Amino acid sequence: MQQSIRWSVGGLVILAWLGSSWAHNSLTGLLLAAIALIGVVWQPWFRTSAQSVPRPMPTTLTWAQVQQALQATTQVLEMLAEEAPARASGWQAALGHLGQDAQRQQLRIGLMGEAGVGKSTLLAGLTHQWLPGLSRPCELIESACPREGDIIVKTALQSAKGLPDIILFLTTGDLADAAYQQLTTLQGQRQRLVVVLTQIDRLLPGQMERLQQHLQERLPFAVNIIPIAVQPQPVKVRRHQVSGAVTEIWETPEPILQPLITHLNQVVQTDAEQLIWQQTYRQTRVLQQGLWGTLHQVRRDRALPLIERYQWISAATLFANPLPALDLLATSVITTKLILELGTLYRQRLSLAQAQGLATVMAKLLIQLGIVELSTQTLMGFFKSNSLTFVAGGLCQGASAAYLTRIAGLSLIEHFQILSEQETARVGCSTQGLEPIMRRVFESHQKLDLLKDLAQQTLKRLRPVLPHLDGHEPDTSTPSA
Repeated sequence: MQQSIRWSVGGLVILAWLGSSWAHNSLTGLLLAAIALIGVVWQPWFRTSAQSVPRPMPTTLTWAQVQQALQATTQVLEMLAEEAPARASGWQAALGHLGQDAQRQQLRIGLMGEAGVGKSTLLAGLTHQWLPGLSRPCELIESACPREGDIIVKTALQSAKGLPDIILFLTTGDLADAAYQQLTTLQGQRQRLVVVLTQIDRLLPGQMERLQQHLQERLPFAVNIIPIAVQPQPVKVRRHQVSGAVTEIWETPEPILQPLITHLNQVVQTDAEQLIWQQTYRQTRVLQQGLWGTLHQVRRDRALPLIERYQWISAATLFANPLPALDLLATSVITTKLILELGTLYRQRLSLAQAQGLATVMAKLLIQLGIVELSTQTLMGFFKSNSLTFVAGGLCQGASAAYLTRIAGLSLIEHFQILSEQETARVGCSTQGLEPIMRRVFESHQKLDLLKDLAQQTLKRLRPVLPHLDGHEPDTSTPSA
C-alpha cells in the first residue's frame, strides 16, 4: 500500500515541478508517461455518468411523484439539520407546510395583470356568479405581478394564503413589454396560465379574432386566450313609447363572464387535483434548490480552510524537495488526503484508490489546460530578482504547488456539489464535467494581483526556513510581458 501511494502521480505539487522552466526534458517526459500509465491503471474506478442536471417537471404528475419530491427534499433538510442545525429551522416549517398543502382540496385561482385591467371587478363578479355553485372549494386571489428573477419560494414562505395553482392573466389588448416579460417569467416557473381579454365590448367585429391570433403568435408557448367584458361601457338605448314619443337613456350592460366561467368549470372538474399536485411539486423543487444552496454554502465555508491548509503543506513539501523525482512523486499523498477529506465533507464515498485516481485525472487536466505552465512562468517572474537559483526555484515551485492545490480544491468543491445533488446513491464519483469546472475556476483565479499576493504569502510562510534570503527580497512587482 505504501508503495502504491508513493508512486501515485496525482499530487498537484508534482505539476508545479513539471511546469518549471529548469526541469530536464527527459525527466519531464518520464513523469508524463507515468501519469498516462497510472491513469490507465486507475481508470476502472471511475464511471462516466453525466452530470446531475435538473430534470424537467413532468407534464402529468402522480401522487407518488409528489411524495418522492417531498421525501427527497426532506433528506436534504435532514443533512442540513445534521451539519448546521441553526440554518435548518426556517426550512423545516416551510417543508412541513408544503406537506400539508399537498393534500388540500381547495383550488387557488390567482388574478394578475397591470393596474386598470379589471382585476378587482372580475374578482367580485366571479365571487358573485361562479363560486356559490361549485362542488369543490375554490379561492380567488389577487396576485402581484412577478419581476424578472423573482424566486417563487420566497412568496411561498412569506404568504399565509400560498401561491395560486392557476393564474388568470388579465389584459385589455396587446401585451406591453412588461406584461410579456411577466408571462414569460410565469411560464418559466411552469405556472398554469390563462390569458383573459377583459374589454371585448370595445372591439369592432373581426378585431377579437385577429387579436387572439396575434397574442398566440407572439407568445413562445401555447396558452388559452379567453375574451370577456369585465365592465362593459354604457350604451345609448332608444325607447319608443306607445304615445309615439322617443326617449334615449344610457344603460350599462351586464358583464360578459360566461366564456371564462365555462372554462373554469372544466378546469375544476378535470384538472383541480393535478394543478394542486403540480403547485406542490413545483414549490418542493424550488425549496429543495434553496436547501441545497444553503447546504453548499455551509460546506464551502468548511472546505476553504481545508484547501488553504493543504496548499501550504504542498508549498512547504515542494520547497523542501524541489528536484528529486521520487520525493515529488511521494507528495501526491497530500493531494490524495485533500480529496478524501473534501469527499467526506460532501458525503462522497471514496476509497483511497479512487482518490488517487481522481488526483491523477486532475493532474492530467491541469497540464492539458495549460494551468501548470502559465502559473509557473508567471510566479517565476515574481521571484526573478533572487540571485540564488536553487532558492528562487524552490520558492517558485512552492508557490506553484500552493496555487495548483487551490485551483484543484476549488474545482473539487464545485464538482462534489454537482455529484451530491444526484439522486442515485453512488460509490466513488464520476469525473465527467470536471474539465469545464477546472477551466472556469482557473479563469477566475488567474489575475496577476492574485498570483502576486500568493507569491508574497509564500515568501512570508517560508521565510523561517530561508536564511539565505536576508537582504534579498524578491521583486513582487508585476512581471513584464
